Amino acid sequence: MNDTESKFPKPGPVAAIVVMAFELVMAFYGFSLAQYYLGMWGLVITEIGCLLIGLIAALVVGLDIKQMLPLKRIRVNEFFGTLMMWGGSLLCTLIINLALFSVFPGGITKNAELNDFTSTWPAGAALFVVSVMPAICEETLHRGFIQRCIMTKVKSKFLVSFIMALFFGLFHMDFYRFLGTAFLGGVMAYILCTTDNFFYNMLFHFVNNLFAEVISLYSANSLANDATNQVADKLSGVLPVAFGVYCVIGCVAPLLMLGGSMLLKGKRRLLEESKKKLIISIVAAIVIAAALFVTGCLIMFYFIYTGQMSGIMEGLN
Repeated sequence: MNDTESKFPKPGPVAAIVVMAFELVMAFYGFSLAQYYLGMWGLVITEIGCLLIGLIAALVVGLDIKQMLPLKRIRVNEFFGTLMMWGGSLLCTLIINLALFSVFPGGITKNAELNDFTSTWPAGAALFVVSVMPAICEETLHRGFIQRCIMTKVKSKFLVSFIMALFFGLFHMDFYRFLGTAFLGGVMAYILCTTDNFFYNMLFHFVNNLFAEVISLYSANSLANDATNQVADKLSGVLPVAFGVYCVIGCVAPLLMLGGSMLLKGKRRLLEESKKKLIISIVAAIVIAAALFVTGCLIMFYFIYTGQMSGIMEGLN
């Protein structure tokens, strides 16, 4: 036991950083090449690799699996709180991605290529690999081993969520998706910190990937493969307007996130919190929601007032 402790770090931030660095090296030199040459089979290898890294790392540093992957009784309020958090997160990531694509239109083509990547397999198999496997494998490594090690020293759930957001964004190694995936990773980390039940972050990950893959499969069936670049060119012209529209639609996102957070905490913990903190949270959510709504309306009004809206709509036809 003493020899093991002298060779390997104990469960903590150092172990988390070492494993994360190893994972990034594997993602760059191993997993990305596997996906490039083997397609969807490479993605299967990536997910299994993440699972093995998390489990082996836990074994090496002596982290108890039950502590790393705490599974408890499912509560109705926490279940629906997770779904509300996902709904709010979905709207937030759409706004983030549209803003990024408006500045860097190349992200649209990159996103279309990802859709083509998963369409090479039958729908059922693709759904399993893209939604079920990440919810188990990636979560075991990220919210499991890495987050649990960080939580041994970092007690602030917001700081833990921020750190995990950075890690999760870096793991996907995609400039265009970094902010969106980082945001999702941070929300899943927050859910685990709040509930200490590994089921809910897996549920969040599963629902998010399932929704994205269903949309992807529908798009692949609706558009000809050789028209990917043409569609990307058309969409790039409508992005500013789409950003405005989603700001208006997404103004409910802060309220969904706040409501989901309240459900996750439950009545008892909400009553234990100070009224001042609760009021500040509600006011902040309302202010952000109002800012999104006003921003979206101003953007749409600008395009309508300048007469650019009709040209954009004609370009889509």
